[in-house]
Formats: sequence, structure tokens, C-alpha cells
Amino acid sequence: LEDIGLRACVNLNMGKCTRRVNVSSPMLSLDEALRWRSRLLVARDEGWGQFRSVWIEILQHPAFTRRKSLSEPEAVAFVDRRWLVLEPVWRRSQLHRQQAREAERGKRTRAQLSKEEIAERRVVRVARSVQRCFALIDSDRWRAELESAQATKVLSRDRWRWLRRDLTTAEMLAG
Repeated sequence: LEDIGLRACVNLNMGKCTRRVNVSSPMLSLDEALRWRSRLLVARDEGWGQFRSVWIEILQHPAFTRRKSLSEPEAVAFVDRRWLVLEPVWRRSQLHRQQAREAERGKRTRAQLSKEEIAERRVVRVARSVQRCFALIDSDRWRAELESAQATKVLSRDRWRWLRRDLTTAEMLAG
């Protein structure tokens, strides 16, 4: 890819609307852009300190052409100013990532569960079902549904008896 001169830049958008921060690199070779992207993503997962240092490094990269690369003090000041906007978004996204990691660790396939754990999960499901049934029994809706079902049952029984009764021919003709 280097032979054809394919170049790319890294853009990492963080936040939404007014609290949006864009971390971008200069145009680089594809390999170098992928390395920087990987470094940024790994640093983001490690925490603000690591991410900050990688962001400062990328701002000092000599390949910037639209503007000059920043000196270290300028890059530090720029990143620290952007942190004021980024901090709430960063904290929220770190919390979401941590929750996702914990949820992923907590998931196990059925094959990984012991027979006791499978039985325990079934008991929990049955217990929830029984609780829902008791809650339904206590409600007025359940009583109304029960009375309606009993009335329908009585009507069905009476119709069945009427249709199966022994009629004489005269009774059949009379209707």
C-alpha cells in the first residue's frame, strides 16, 4: 500500500453535540495511522493519564501540514483545555465500558454452568413465575377473569346439554 501512496488520518470522536471532542492525527501512511489508532484506543481503555499522553504525542507529530505541529507545552495546554469539555463525557463512557466488561465477565454459556447452577437458575425462574401468579391473584382483574371464565364454562355446559338432549320427532319439528 505504501507503493501507491495510500494515506490516512486517525479521527476519534468523543462525546455528542456541545460536548464533542475530536482527536485527530495528520495524514499518515496507512500503517502508521493504524498504529496511532491502536495506541489511542488502548490508552483510552487504560485511563485518562495514558490517553492524555498519547494525544499530546500525536499533536506534536511533525506531519501536520494544515498547521504546524504543537510544541509540548502548547500540546499540554490544548489537551488540558479540551479536558474541561471532555471530562463529563469521559467519566460516563468509562463507566459504560466498565459495566460492559463486568457484564461480559459475568456471562457464561450453558455448557460452562454446573448442574447445580442450572437447577438454581430454574428455581429462580419458577419463583418469579409464582410471585407473578400471586400478584395476579391479589388483583381485581384476576377475580373478574375468573368470574368470566366460570360463566363461560356454565354456558358451555348448558349448551352442550341442550344440544344433546333426547328429542322426539314432534319436538324437533316444533323447533
